[in-house]
Amino acid sequence: MNVDDATLSFDSGSLVVLNVVLAAIMLGIALDTSVDDFRRARAEQDAAGAGRRSLDA
Repeated sequence: MNVDDATLSFDSGSLVVLNVVLAAIMLGIALDTSVDDFRRARAEQDAAGAGRRSLDA
């Protein structure tokens, strides 16, 4: 089975739980991100570029 052929089905209750969990994860990441993180990412553009190029391949 190819991963592209997989189908996920959620009922309304589990979809609400999934949305709450994802929102909590995203909030945790946002609260932990600082201006220095963005400065470091800008200074180390080679690593980010390598990650983007690997997605294009």
